[in-house]
Amino acid sequence: MKKNKKKSQLADIWVQLKRNKLAVAGLIFIVFLVVVALFADKIAPYSYEAQDLANTFAPPSREHILGTDRLGRDLLSRLIYGSRESLRLGVSATVLVVSLMTLPCVLLIFISQYRHCFWLYQYRQPWVLELTVRYWR
Repeated sequence: MKKNKKKSQLADIWVQLKRNKLAVAGLIFIVFLVVVALFADKIAPYSYEAQDLANTFAPPSREHILGTDRLGRDLLSRLIYGSRESLRLGVSATVLVVSLMTLPCVLLIFISQYRHCFWLYQYRQPWVLELTVRYWR
């Protein structure tokens, strides 16, 4: 007899993710961007601040795949290093918002679970009383 193994929640999420082709493509793209951002020093062909004034506004070539800007800086290198800054900004903004909103949300949940809140019954609006009767008893 074969025993039915319970699948973990992570395994179930992975099965559901594999069914959606666009989600898999998005995951691959995000992983690619994170790898490029983390290994920018190794991947970028030039330093992000290296200037070559002889090659200003150079079109795409073998030397500079995306060309150069007005100061002769390689655009591909600057794009790769820019992905690092974008990732840093996105992660720090997410951490900041989550950390700032956790305390007020926890306090509001704690207050809302307390049945006789002074502010809850002070206004005595019908929708507030309906919520208290329906959900908090």
